[in-house]
Amino acid sequence: LIAPALAAASDGVEVNGPLAANIQNRQALLSGDPAASALFLPGGAPLAKGALLRQAELAESLAEIAREGPAAFYQGKIARALVAAGSWFMAEDFADHRSLWQEPLRAPYRDIEIVTQPPNSYGLTLLLQLLALDRGERPVEALDAKALILSGLKERRSAYALARGVIGDPDTQDEPARKLLAKALTGPLP
Repeated sequence: LIAPALAAASDGVEVNGPLAANIQNRQALLSGDPAASALFLPGGAPLAKGALLRQAELAESLAEIAREGPAAFYQGKIARALVAAGSWFMAEDFADHRSLWQEPLRAPYRDIEIVTQPPNSYGLTLLLQLLALDRGERPVEALDAKALILSGLKERRSAYALARGVIGDPDTQDEPARKLLAKALTGPLP
């Protein structure tokens, strides 16, 4: 699973237009962090479209995880490096971490099934937004660009407002989130 990411980090990926523009637009912010500056502003200039973005340190970390498994991240050199770099987490936080398996949230959108993470992610808001857009007064494809953006923004705000109380700790919010989604799948929401 790690091999493609490791190859991309090691061999590099070509900087596309949107990434180049993002780096350019955030040059001041990136220049304030030595690691970000070295990666995205080599020699002080932003990486341009077509440049090769190599991430040697990421490649090293991925190789270590591939060799040693999850412990390399949670109890090893990587966790120690993150703590030393000023992470909000302490070594104990990494060491005490236990992954949680959750069934994803699912909803139909047109003729495909959208699958996303349950709380504590905001995946539920995506599903609520898509369901609302699909049930809109006019089909999405009938909207011009401006109307589509405004409709999407309206439904996004509504989805975040609806989900506000159920995004959080998976131990307490998974069931309420699934109930809200079930309600949205069977009828209109306020």
